[in-house]
Amino acid sequence: MSPLQRKSVFANIVENSCFGIGLAAPWDIDRFGISFCLRQAAEEALAEIPLDDAIVVFDGKRPLTTEVPAYQCMVKGDVLLPSVAAASVVAKVIRDELMVCLDSLLPGYEFSAHKGYGTQTHLEAIGCLGITAQHRRSFLRRVLEQALF
Repeated sequence: MSPLQRKSVFANIVENSCFGIGLAAPWDIDRFGISFCLRQAAEEALAEIPLDDAIVVFDGKRPLTTEVPAYQCMVKGDVLLPSVAAASVVAKVIRDELMVCLDSLLPGYEFSAHKGYGTQTHLEAIGCLGITAQHRRSFLRRVLEQALF
């Protein structure tokens, strides 16, 4: 789905769904790793919703560590299940809105254009403007290593 398509169904999903939101800070990802932070964010989101009779589907193959009555990891869950696709839409719309806010706080990095992906334009902006607290050092280190070899 395009960003415009996601935004057009977002309100309907939010009005008709039970969901929670979990976030991971870039400095936590650098410190603890992406896998750990994904699990933590999933557990934060799950803490916001009643799980009594729920079956939780986690998009991917990394198991959770929380005590969820019933859950399953499903690779490509967003393609296979409408509920996981809806969760993906909610996550992406929220991420896009966060990037727009970040763009207004840190002009020049074009966060609202690339939405957090390491585009060439964004990497050039980092070269000119420097690294901020919102940049994952682990990602930048990997990009630099790939550029050198």
